[in-house]
Amino acid sequence: MELINNWNMQTQTWLKYYVLARLVDRSKPRGTLQVLPLLATFVISALWHGFFFGFYALFLGLALLYVTWTTVSKVRVAQQVRALIPDSVFKVLSWLACEIAIPFFGMPFVFKTFARANNMWNGLNYFGLWLFPALILLASVLPQAKRAAKRTAAPAPEKASKALPAAEIVSNP
Repeated sequence: MELINNWNMQTQTWLKYYVLARLVDRSKPRGTLQVLPLLATFVISALWHGFFFGFYALFLGLALLYVTWTTVSKVRVAQQVRALIPDSVFKVLSWLACEIAIPFFGMPFVFKTFARANNMWNGLNYFGLWLFPALILLASVLPQAKRAAKRTAAPAPEKASKALPAAEIVSNP
């Protein structure tokens, strides 16, 4: 989902610090997917662009893609399959998935109206509107991968150095 993180970086940074960061529940463990702050951030971005249906279809669709990617990537089976695939193949498959999914939600941004977007979606059997929620539901019932235990760094060996007196430490810039 590098595309979402690198899309209009100045605006994305502003939204991250002034919308998302203020809504995140800090009592939850780090790395926990929090959907409400994410949705609020994408809705604010859509409002920023205007009031056409296509803007909301794009930004809420991107939120759906992000939630799908995050949810599916935490499933044990997905991580086992990912470990079998070389990085270059995984990058190509990820790129291909984005090339299919992004236009599905992006074309309504260009069309702006619901009627034109619905006409396109109808021709594609609304695949993005049922596939991604189905993947999220499937991933929520499959066993989750265990988090890797945090590794603590081994203490560095102490150097046999002459300690400076406190006066020298303060006086030397």
